[in-house]
Amino acid sequence: MAGLTAQQKATLRKSSPTAVARALGRTRKHLEAGVWLSKSNKYKTLTVKRAERDLSAGKVREGELKQYIAASALPHCTDGWSFLGRAINAHQTGHPGAALHFGYYAELRAAMSFLATRGVGIFDKRHCILVQPRPPRAGRPKPPSCLDLPLRGTHQVTWRALEYWGNVSAFGPSDLLLRVISPAGIQLRDWIAEFGGSIPGWLGKKWLKNWGIDLKQFAEDRNARNQVSYRPADLNQTAFIHAAAASSFLIDFWSLFEPSGSRFDTLDRHVLRSSLEDVFLGRTGMNARGNARYEQDVRTMLGALTPPGPQEGWLNFLTRREAGVTPRLLTLAETKSRLDDPEHHLQVVSRAALLLRLATGACELLKREVALAREDLSFWWGSLGTRRGLWSPGNEPQNCVDLWGDVGVAIDDERTWLNANAATNPPYLKWKNDRAQGLAILGECERIGLWGLGF
Repeated sequence: MAGLTAQQKATLRKSSPTAVARALGRTRKHLEAGVWLSKSNKYKTLTVKRAERDLSAGKVREGELKQYIAASALPHCTDGWSFLGRAINAHQTGHPGAALHFGYYAELRAAMSFLATRGVGIFDKRHCILVQPRPPRAGRPKPPSCLDLPLRGTHQVTWRALEYWGNVSAFGPSDLLLRVISPAGIQLRDWIAEFGGSIPGWLGKKWLKNWGIDLKQFAEDRNARNQVSYRPADLNQTAFIHAAAASSFLIDFWSLFEPSGSRFDTLDRHVLRSSLEDVFLGRTGMNARGNARYEQDVRTMLGALTPPGPQEGWLNFLTRREAGVTPRLLTLAETKSRLDDPEHHLQVVSRAALLLRLATGACELLKREVALAREDLSFWWGSLGTRRGLWSPGNEPQNCVDLWGDVGVAIDDERTWLNANAATNPPYLKWKNDRAQGLAILGECERIGLWGLGF
């Protein structure tokens, strides 16, 4: 797959998160009426056809298209979590091909959501870059604030834009991503700044590259994408993971998303630890584990930040004296195997979950910048929870973090079942019959999106 041209790169560099925030702010009057966009918005329906035709002709209704792109960020994000839930459902029924399909599209939606918060609207053959509006010069027409990016293919342009965004310092990728990850409510950039030395620009780029690698693979290899989506998965006998291993993955997955402290606190703490180890290795060339210098740097950092909780507990965690094993989700996300590997779908699901965590953080920052309260968007998230069966009409939770309660019980029950049955290598039928209600809850990844967005 050929790279971006110089002109395409120049256009992408003009994308403006400020323009996105301003456009989303202008939707407030529509939100008060219980809709994202006005009925008269040209791009509300037949979006791709109308947007691409107008971009090509240079006759875009800029205000309406900007509002569409800005408003799309949060629904793209929750759609991504929904796709991830369907991937988990497929995993629960021993259908890795379907899990791979839905996991990939969860990754794609996460990237599209993330890019929308940055001012990049992804369509099909032509795409839109939102820029800061400038006043017209004397005797010249007003310069456009919606720029045309002609580039064929949703899959291809999403990966190219994400990769380029992560590699160009003018976009501030490291700063944004290090603001999104916030263990104990403290932004990761503050942790690393107190860890000593400058914040490495490669850290955020590494995450985007590693966690979005399937976008690159399937964008470049259309045959691989078609194999996942269109070819019969069971035509050939393939290896598969057994029900006990599938159950173990579910327990590990959900345990990492428990919203204790901040909404992604458990996951963010592990990302913090891995990041500190990477930074230490890059700075000193030494492995952090068991290293006295690393421990001293951690002590200094904790003394400066004083995160909530016992400082010795933080020290033991960050030096791996406690909970020293890296969560499986993170190790799977770093693993890149062949399509026929029985755990390949778990790798894609893991990368999609991590990319969705970044997209959710970017959307939550956008929501805060525009000062949108949960009540302003209750028409949307309230309906979503009702339609997904998370609560009955009019009975939405006071705080969507409360949705963890059912998940926590389901995980405890799942762990009990696995401990009782793992030695007998139970079939999928027994797993399904014994755990039907709990498995249904553990497929509802929309819960993560809702509490992650602060509703």
